[in-house]
Parts: sequence; C-alpha cells; structure tokens
Amino acid sequence: MTEIIVTVLDTPIGPVALYSESDTGSIDEQLLKKAPFRSNLSLSLMEEDSSLENADAVLPFSEMNKTGYCYYFYIPSKNQRGRNICAIIYLLPIEQNFELYKIIPILKTHIAAIAKKIIKEYTFEQNKSLPKSIQESFQDILHRKQLIEKLPEPSISQIHASIQRLSEELTGNWDYLIKKIDRNLESVIFDVIIEQPLFIASNSSVLVKLAMASLEYFTPKKKLLKGFMEDYVENIDNLELDLIGINKKMVSKVKHYTIIDLDKENVINYTNRNHFKEFLKSLRGLKSLKEFELQIKHFLDQLYSKATELVDIFNQTPLDNDKIKDFQKNLDKDELEAIIEITAKRNPLISTMLKESMGKKVSSWLGDF
Repeated sequence: MTEIIVTVLDTPIGPVALYSESDTGSIDEQLLKKAPFRSNLSLSLMEEDSSLENADAVLPFSEMNKTGYCYYFYIPSKNQRGRNICAIIYLLPIEQNFELYKIIPILKTHIAAIAKKIIKEYTFEQNKSLPKSIQESFQDILHRKQLIEKLPEPSISQIHASIQRLSEELTGNWDYLIKKIDRNLESVIFDVIIEQPLFIASNSSVLVKLAMASLEYFTPKKKLLKGFMEDYVENIDNLELDLIGINKKMVSKVKHYTIIDLDKENVINYTNRNHFKEFLKSLRGLKSLKEFELQIKHFLDQLYSKATELVDIFNQTPLDNDKIKDFQKNLDKDELEAIIEITAKRNPLISTMLKESMGKKVSSWLGDF
C-alpha cells in the first residue's frame, strides 16, 4: 500500500491537508491527521529558515506502522509572510523500509518536479484545493512501476561538457570484479552503498563498462548515473554521477576519491572496511544469482533499518543518550560509519546535528572501537 499526503505545515490551526490519495483508493483518517504532525518533527531541528529550501527527510512513522519520505518546500501564500511551508509525504508499510530507500533517488526527482509545479501554479489560502492538473501528477509516483519507468532523464545542464553520459544497459559479472580487485573490494562497495562518487580507470572502455554494471548489483533497483570523463573536472559532486570512467592518464589527478585501476588490478585511495570484508566473504561460493541478490538485499536491509532507527533517535527532544549507547552497542566502526553516512544523506535536516553539533558524540562513538 502506498499513500501520498500533501500538507501545509505552518498555519495558525496546524497542518492543513491539500491532497491525499492511496493506491487502494482511500486513506485512514487517523493517518491523515497524524502523519503531518510527525513530519513536523524534523523542522524543529533546523536552525535557520533557509535550511528548509527544498529539503527532504526519511522518517519512521512507527506508531502508524509506516515509513515515509518527506519533501519540504515553500509555497506562495496570501498570508502576511507571503509563503508557507509545504510537505509532500510518501508513505509505505514499515516492513517496506528497504524498498523505500531503494527508490528515493528516483522518487525525489519526481517529487521535486511536482513541487516546482505547485509553486508555479498554486497560492495557498484556506479551503483552496490543488488544481486538478497537479493532483493528476501524483499518479506517476503513487504506482511504483510507473515511478521507475517514467524516470526523467537529467537535463543537459546537469552533465558537464567533458562528460560523456553512459545510458546503455549492461550485464555485470561478479566473478570478474573479484578477479580484478579482490583485495580491496570492500572499500569500493562501501563507497557505492553510501553514494560516494567512484572512479574506474582503464585504457579499455569495455572493461570500465563491465565493472560499472557489476557494481550495480550493490544498488538494487537504483539506477546509477554513469559517465566517461574526457577531461578532468574539479567539482565532481556537482556532476551528480555515481560511477565515472577515466583513462589511465587521469588517475594522478584524482586526489580524494576511490579509484579502481582495472589494468593494474588494484584500488587507489581506499580505506580498510573490515565489516564489509566479512560481508563480501559471505558472497563467495554462492551457486546462483538469486542467492547472491538475496544476500545483498539482506545486508542492505539491515543497514537501512538501522539508519531509520537512528533518525528516530535524533528526532526526539531531548536527545536520549541511553538510546544512543544502546544503538551503537553491537555495531562495529565501519557499520556505524555507513549508517551515519546513509542517515545524513537521506536526512539533510539532521545532518548538521549528526556531523557538526553532534560531532563530538559521533567521534566518541567511533573512538570507542
């Protein structure tokens, strides 16, 4: 079951629903009342108004047995301030938490486009509904098959002139990846999972493409953005690429990212990740692709469940230090670091608390190992 709620959060009478729909036809009235109030929790963590501009968060709605993705933005209003805070809330059953994390990159693209449409075509006032054309826009995200099939391609402005975008679908080969970079593969997988840009170097574009396709096994149902870099670009983060192919001459120019050198069969700028090393050992010797994919799904599901648990802890006021201690008790350093990275990337509104205002606490967690 998938539910969508569009609500204005900061009115004198509390949250006001502008639109709601379920793929089963109706939304429970209690859910319609409680979900907007729950989505308001992350807003209490922001320090300045500006941090809310097109912000998003993954939130557990545990008391409703739901997990949700919230996208926040400002809409024009007839009030004295001239604007209100609006949230688009996308809800799934809590047992589908892993599914939610997989589709967020696609979901955000669609929801951001709908938010722009709302800003352009709608001005909030009491008892004024969203235009029918906007309501119809939600149909593509209400049904997940359409959501994935109708993914908009990035505009040309998102891709640098020196980047050749790779869109062809290829079949990966796990055995090839092990053969090429067996010793430090865990560092590579860590970067892929936390969505850190990864460079793949070789004089053979065919081998680069094969490695890219093989790494996609570790991001089930997430379509990684891939490209070849013809001339080195400094601001890698602005390219919004996950996997970047380069020729051997450019290897020395990449300073702060992990590089797979396929020709030399090694990994450059890697960090030992023992937790992920143990996970990779569990993949060896599996007899079928289905077993392989299920093992990856189970591993990622554990990480994402912990990330959701961490969000829940940080959305409580005051922060419960006993819960923090219990949370990190059975986690090793690599697992904890991955969970923090995933949580921060998916929840920009609490990333400041995680990495800055709570920096000492996080460092002490890592220092305990």
